[in-house]
Amino acid sequence: MHLDLTLDQLGAFRPLPELASHRGPIDGLYMTGAGTYPTGAVSAVPGRAAARVVLKDFGRHRKE
Repeated sequence: MHLDLTLDQLGAFRPLPELASHRGPIDGLYMTGAGTYPTGAVSAVPGRAAARVVLKDFGRHRKE
């Protein structure tokens, strides 16, 4: 796991609520990794979620 498993560090609060969308404070900066939404474990889920945000921002997101 990465970070504490407390309510303020789970789900959309990772790493901060305003950064949970994987978009950084600078245009074109995206974040992913074990410390990002939706999980605190090392898995492919945060990377997939960040990739979907990037594709959506560039108009290439397909609906599932």
